[in-house]
Amino acid sequence: MKKIMVAWVKYQRRADCMQEHWGYDLRHIHTSFGSSIISKPLDYIVKIVKTFAILFTERPDQLWIQLPPSLLLHIAFIYKFVFKKDCAIIADLHNSMLRDKWMKFPFARALLNKMDVVLAHNKAVSEELKALGINENIVHVLEDYPFQYDLDSVSKRDDQNEKYIIFPCSFDIDEPIETVLKAAKLSDINFYITGNSKKFVNSDNVEIPKNVFFTNYLSKPEYDALLLNATMVLGMTTRQNVQLSVANEGLSACKPLILSNTTTLRDLYSDAAQLIDNDDPESLAGAIQKVLSDLDGMAERTKTLMQRRTERWKRQAATIMYP
Repeated sequence: MKKIMVAWVKYQRRADCMQEHWGYDLRHIHTSFGSSIISKPLDYIVKIVKTFAILFTERPDQLWIQLPPSLLLHIAFIYKFVFKKDCAIIADLHNSMLRDKWMKFPFARALLNKMDVVLAHNKAVSEELKALGINENIVHVLEDYPFQYDLDSVSKRDDQNEKYIIFPCSFDIDEPIETVLKAAKLSDINFYITGNSKKFVNSDNVEIPKNVFFTNYLSKPEYDALLLNATMVLGMTTRQNVQLSVANEGLSACKPLILSNTTTLRDLYSDAAQLIDNDDPESLAGAIQKVLSDLDGMAERTKTLMQRRTERWKRQAATIMYP
């Protein structure tokens, strides 16, 4: 049986981690035309052509799609109902798919109900999908899978004694970066903020402290090395239904976690993480001090939670049935 996962991103850890369990071939389709009024349509056209070329060449019997964008629903529908009616379609739905621009895209909800399986990343997303009219019989919760890093391939930092916190960031509106900058002024350790810092809009004109370093995009080996050598991992969001990829990455690395005190993160990680208020720099600075005073204990609690979450993921995966 030929299985393919299509993801319109340069790289996504979740799709990569699930590959070993589900046995699909992963196809990342990435272009870099930009997001202007002129370039965005061209970007989508190229991705559509590349996706159909993969489908028509390889003719998968099982097609996994990572959502958003909603256009992948249309492509999957055309492929299945026009060219290969017995193909099983599994939609791995990230929480951002629930935003209006994707869920209100023409026929998005109707096509979601045509999928064989819709995977929600957590209980909150599952409930929101059902409230939107998605058939509860096809919606399954499948959280992020704790994984094993290839430690032999990870380089050590020159300064082994450096204490620092890594904050992987997409510079989206749900990430309170100003809070992080203000907390850095109250802290003695370094902050490494990854991601495209050109997207950062410093609306409050917060001064960037000398202990804050913007790394911009890193290769996967560079990113893994930065995270695995970190003293602790920070993940922040104001959205209640987001489970944060970095939380699972930090958990998988058995690193002390500091996370936003949201409904989903509290449900998934409260046993091992310091939970903080998004708009309170002193809350973050205090959490950092608590972690520093109990590094071994925090790491051990993270390791224990990783083991429990791994077993929980396997139970969730075992319930997912498709043609």
